[in-house]
Amino acid sequence: MKKGSFLLTRPDHEPTVSYLFAWAEKVLKSSQKKNIFSIDLPGKEANKNKFVSSIKKFKPAFIFLNGHGSQNSVTGFDNKPILSFADNEEITRDAVIYALSCQSAKRLGKSCVSDGARSYLGYNDDFIFVFDENSAGELNKDQTASYFLDPSNDLAESLLQGKTSGTAIEISQSAFEQSIIKFSLSDATAEERELLPYLLWDWQHQVCLGDSRAKCEFISEEEYNKQRVTKFYILISIIILFIIIFIGFRFLR
Repeated sequence: MKKGSFLLTRPDHEPTVSYLFAWAEKVLKSSQKKNIFSIDLPGKEANKNKFVSSIKKFKPAFIFLNGHGSQNSVTGFDNKPILSFADNEEITRDAVIYALSCQSAKRLGKSCVSDGARSYLGYNDDFIFVFDENSAGELNKDQTASYFLDPSNDLAESLLQGKTSGTAIEISQSAFEQSIIKFSLSDATAEERELLPYLLWDWQHQVCLGDSRAKCEFISEEEYNKQRVTKFYILISIIILFIIIFIGFRFLR
């Protein structure tokens, strides 16, 4: 298994994706603490051109997509598609993908796996989460949203820890189940009971496509830069060799 980087998209153009932006930052900080070479595409940088060029340049082992979605695409900034069915799925070849978006595992995820993605984790219907409208300014501390977004982060964190795709989704499912059981008990508040149908929905529609045994090995930024320097010196050596051969050929003539 070849080591790779970690790439995530974090658009922030409206309230719903701003929550995903804030909660995905926790995953980003965790990856950086683990010394994983991480490529963050925040805000306007979460666009198709930047996304495609970053994958080609940095070859991520794990791609974490945050944004609105449909069965045919996952979007970035301003809801513009960055990964689409019958368009650019081949760029996910050899990667593990987790899409925190609606419906993308229904068709797009299957196509990514067919085109060589090792696994695609996501939702085959809408991803629903509830948030506290009074949490403006501290989105990643919203207790209501945490019941939905903590299980999502658990999935991403598990992949960063080198766990298999199957294990990562089991850990996320368990986190959902803890809240579902807690809010089903007689001492649950009315507000907690109101969350139950949405938690059950996300739990039921979270899926792992492709190889459930697929896991990621990550490269550090230092290793990546060292590889770049090595490739540069190899290229220079090849150029010098060709120059020597060319001069020698002219001399012999």
